Amino acid sequence: MIQVDVPHAASLLLEMRNTMRTIPQLPDGLRPGSPDEAYAIQDALVAAGGWDIAALKVGCTSEAAQQALGIHEPIAGRVPRGAVVSSGASVAASTFHHEAPMIECEFALRIGADVGVDDDVSELAEVHDVVDAVAPALELVDNRFVEFFGVSAESIMADNSAVSALVLGEPVSTADVDDLEELSVRLVCEGEELATGVGADVMGDPYRSLRWVLGHERRRGRGVAAGTWVITGTCTGLVPFPVGQRVEAHFAQLGSVAVTVG
Repeated sequence: MIQVDVPHAASLLLEMRNTMRTIPQLPDGLRPGSPDEAYAIQDALVAAGGWDIAALKVGCTSEAAQQALGIHEPIAGRVPRGAVVSSGASVAASTFHHEAPMIECEFALRIGADVGVDDDVSELAEVHDVVDAVAPALELVDNRFVEFFGVSAESIMADNSAVSALVLGEPVSTADVDDLEELSVRLVCEGEELATGVGADVMGDPYRSLRWVLGHERRRGRGVAAGTWVITGTCTGLVPFPVGQRVEAHFAQLGSVAVTVG
């Protein structure tokens, strides 16, 4: 049962985005106490913003991240088309609510055929079949709260799971890519290695993350359209962005993706 004031909570979150305000936490009566309430607010936020959704985000795909937030499964967000930029872009620091965003290296999977709300894509082989391309990606993470992680997981979910921008590299056909869990990733800034990881750091296989979010969308009463990207969760942890510098991520077999925040 939804007991929180969903329209008011969504309106407040949208207003904070538009005015670049932060608050310690959502007020009583607007603060979600369950994932159902959180995602109801998120859905209302997307609707109130009139966002055209270009990608889906999966977060908290590691056991450590889930334990830190007191949850037992990943979280989901929806990326507006206006928040997607190409590799090499420069993003203004003034677009973030915090002094610097966090950055994550992610495998982005492109849906090649419509997945209807009645389509039960639950086997990994079926999940592979709906993807036609993979791209190296960077997610820039930001939220509307004074302390980045000073609120509940449900409040983060309501605030669209902290997705701020998605940087996409060049897509590569799935026919030309080996098993993602074996692919290595390096995050580099000005020649300094900031973090490393492999595809297996994402739930053992990024396709498992995709399977989870397809199920999530189905439970929310939505299908996923062909052409939608899914960013599957960080394989390099959360790294503070060195503002004013260019950051690059190098993915085995997929190439590189880069962004500057300044």
